[in-house]
Amino acid sequence: AVLPQAQIKATFGEFAYRSAGSGPVTLDPDWVAENILTVDLPVLGRTTCHRALLPALRGALAELVAANLAHLVASFEGCFNPRTIAGSSQLSRHAWGAAVDLNFSVNPTGASTVQDQRLVGVFERWGFGSGDLWLIPDSGHFEYIAPPADA
Repeated sequence: AVLPQAQIKATFGEFAYRSAGSGPVTLDPDWVAENILTVDLPVLGRTTCHRALLPALRGALAELVAANLAHLVASFEGCFNPRTIAGSSQLSRHAWGAAVDLNFSVNPTGASTVQDQRLVGVFERWGFGSGDLWLIPDSGHFEYIAPPADA
């Protein structure tokens, strides 16, 4: 499941942007300054995401650490990345800083998942949807879909 873009905008804000088609976009610098933060997080280290996403991300990572599952995150490929979805002109959820890519090198788009389901379960409890079951699987991608289950 993914949120419609209208709900993403309602949750994370709306911004003006310039695009040259598929690929990077230039966002309104005032929106970026107000909403995008760079912080140090357990497991991931220095991370840049939307401020509204950080509590859920921090919670998921803390749960992994507490359960001795931090090793399930072998790589972190980012959160905030102002761009379109590969091969399209539609904005990626990364443009809002509302998605994270984990273990992408072994879970490339279009391939069957090898993502540990314990990792997927933790992120789902904290309000993230996994790209595992999409029509074109994107198992390394976790994006915001709801407040954490315990919120």
